[in-house]
Formats: sequence, structure tokens, C-alpha cells
Amino acid sequence: MKKQLLMLAILGVSLGTNAQITVERTDFAVPGDWFVLATDESISELESNALKAAGANKLWNFKSFERTQKDTTFFADGNNYPTAPEGCNLVSYTRDPNTLEEFPSYFDVDQNWLKIILDDSDLGALSGGLKVFKFPSTLGTNYKDSVESSFTSLATDLGFPENPLFDSAKISFTIVTDNKIDAHGFVELPAGMFEVLRQKEQQQVKVGVKLRNVITRTYIDIPLPGDLGGFGGSTTSYTWIGKNSGYFYAQAFEDTLGAIGQVDFMIASSKGVSGLKDMSLDKAPSKVFPVPATDRIIIEAVAKKGSKAALTIYDILGNKVGESLSLSMHSGLNQLLVEINHLTPGVYFYLLEGDVWQSSNRFVVK
Repeated sequence: MKKQLLMLAILGVSLGTNAQITVERTDFAVPGDWFVLATDESISELESNALKAAGANKLWNFKSFERTQKDTTFFADGNNYPTAPEGCNLVSYTRDPNTLEEFPSYFDVDQNWLKIILDDSDLGALSGGLKVFKFPSTLGTNYKDSVESSFTSLATDLGFPENPLFDSAKISFTIVTDNKIDAHGFVELPAGMFEVLRQKEQQQVKVGVKLRNVITRTYIDIPLPGDLGGFGGSTTSYTWIGKNSGYFYAQAFEDTLGAIGQVDFMIASSKGVSGLKDMSLDKAPSKVFPVPATDRIIIEAVAKKGSKAALTIYDILGNKVGESLSLSMHSGLNQLLVEINHLTPGVYFYLLEGDVWQSSNRFVVK
């Protein structure tokens, strides 16, 4: 009897530790979603080895990485996005904060696949897209995909010297990917801990170059030494995605030496990830007007007693904007006039701190 109970206990522990999530199409982004990524390119050898660890019940810590190069990405409906190619139903884009120019990536997403569509500016109109994630996915899910394309141009336009025997060049592309969900566990981000699957992708890119003989009107490999008729390379990347994450929680990229050279990780999203500087300490009431504002704002704050206070402004990513202002507060209602004509259009937060109280709120500059 004791042996049977022991076996049942072992089985229960085994089932508990190996339980894992299944990522479905509904866990990915939809138009209107957004997320904020930070990048760290100073990864140590120890950190690199830890990130590459595969298997079940792993823990990957991104909380200690530097939060630099923060960037916000938005999602739009590919059916209505002006420059979206045929077959695109979801667009992700970043926006230049000064010019408001958008830099889109195009996707085709359904219940089975997330595909990235490479347009003319990428690799010569790779129609159909390349699969980057499978729905549904669990530990052990694997797949391969490939795509081919080519384009022709005047040889001289591609930098080849003039030659009476050759008039045009053909550039061909072949991309082959080998993907596998090789790990399951938890990622620890500045916003907390999230259960994830980890996908390892190995990608090979082959680029071929041929010149057209004007006499035979056929394309031949470049008759030059050094294998100049073709070149390419291979890359390995790791992707962590979870339930209702909207996008990948983190991505890591190996360098040419096989070490992790870059890590991108989520610090905030419309799906509830909140790893920006905590602005939720509303211990005293305050409000701000006008909204939106241009040159100045008025903050109305109530202090229980007279005291000195510090006013600090942050942008939407939690970065401090300018120096903190030292203010004098009296007991009761205070109206604080704050000049903001040095701020660019966007969303900001203020944090007002007294001796024993604190208040914060959001305001918009147009």
C-alpha cells in the first residue's frame, strides 16, 4: 500500500512539474494592441548560456537586463492599412516620434500559422510569407518552412562593371527555417513572471547571383573566383511566447560566435504587462487641466498640511523628463502652474511628492 501511495505521489509530482501551456491563435495580437520592448546588447557568457538552456520547467530571467533602446510597436488591421500587400491581415508598426512616419511589418495570421510577409523592399516579393510560429503550439512542436524568390536588374545597376557580353543580373533568394518548441517554463520580466513556451529557430539564407549572356540569352553563374556566384549565411534565434501575451515576451539572437549578442524583452503591453515605472501611488487626490495642453498645465492637488514638494515629469516609457521642480505646498487645495512648452507632443505622467504624501496623474501634450 505504501508503495502504491509513493508511486501515486511521484506520478502527481511528475504531472504537475511537466504541465505546460498551449499557445493558440487567440493568444496573439489583434488590431489596436501595442507593446513596448527594451533591448540589451551587453550579454555576458553566463547570461547567454542560461538563455539558451532547453527542456521543461526552465526559468529565464530578463529582469536584470538593461532597459535601453525602448520602442513602442502598434498593431493595425492589414485589410485597411494603406501599404499592406495582398494576403496581409495584420500589421505591426513603429512610429518616428518626430516625423510620425510609420515603419510597418506585414503578417498573415490564422488559426494555424503566423507568417511574416516579405515585400519588394525585403527580398524581391517573397509571396505567401514565411512561417514564424505555429498555432497551436506545445513543447515539442516543430516545423520547417522555406521560400524562394528572385529579381532581375541591369548588371551595372547592381554594381557590376560594363561588359559587352553581359547585360543583366539575376539575384535569387532561398530562405529555409527549422523551428522547434524546445523548452517550457517561466520568464521573469520587469513586469513579473509569465509562463511561456520557447521556440528555437535556425534559419539559412542562400543568395545566388547569375549574369545573362547577351549572345546565348541565358543566365550563368558569375565566372569569377572566390565563389562570388553565391553567398549566404545562417542565424539562430530564440523566442518566448505565452498565453494572451499579444506578442513574444522576449527574443534573443545568437552572434557569429554562437553566443547571445542581443536580447529584446517586453516591458509593457496592452495585454496587461506593466513594467514601466510605477505611477500608481495615488495617496493624495490631484487632477490636471487643460487636456490636451500646449504651453502649460495646472495641477490641482490637496495637501493635508503645508510642506515642500517635488514635481517630476515622466514620458510614457517611464523616462524622467528634465529636472524635478521644488514647490511649496500649503494645507488644502493648491493650484500649481507648470510650463510644458519644452515637451514634444505625447502622453506624460507627473509625480508630486511631499513629506508624507504622493500623487500622480497623466496629461497629454498636443
